[in-house]
Amino acid sequence: MLYNRGLIDWLIQRVTAIILAAYVGILVIMWAIMPKQIIWWHATLTSPAMKVLGILTSVCLTLHAAIGTWVVATDYISPWLLRRWITLISYVWVMFSALWFVYLCV
Repeated sequence: MLYNRGLIDWLIQRVTAIILAAYVGILVIMWAIMPKQIIWWHATLTSPAMKVLGILTSVCLTLHAAIGTWVVATDYISPWLLRRWITLISYVWVMFSALWFVYLCV
């Protein structure tokens, strides 16, 4: 199957950015409107809907960061071996962060 990798990456970046902004926007609005009590926040953030949104956000953040890292590395790092190492280290860090976030959500 023939497809345009750059277009798909661009589209994934935009869709994940919208989802990330929506999640952060929801949290900011809740913080501005709702009571500032730890019991209320704990109940809200541990609800099933927020857990699902948290996991979705974690997946989106992982995709967004991985594509962004690859784009920056290929655009600005010329030596092939250095670019590979930096990309690999960033992917490991992004995956570790995503797994940690999912662990916190579940």
